[in-house]
Amino acid sequence: VKDFEAAKAKTAEEGKDLLVDFSGSDGCYWCQRLDGEVLSKPAFIEQAGKNYVFVKIDFPSNISAQSRQLQAQNQQLA
Repeated sequence: VKDFEAAKAKTAEEGKDLLVDFSGSDGCYWCQRLDGEVLSKPAFIEQAGKNYVFVKIDFPSNISAQSRQLQAQNQQLA
């Protein structure tokens, strides 16, 4: 999920906590490594998904693929 407000609403609905991943998907080595080695693994998603709603707040170097709304949300959260 990329929409922070939608993720918050889902936590209330499902009684879960919120896990926020602040990432730099196209220029942050450690962000890419965390995603590749942990956050994207089915076992992690399955287990952590029982207690958490995930939201990824991405700050790529090239923001042209992001909507203005998403860019504004991310800047506000930063």
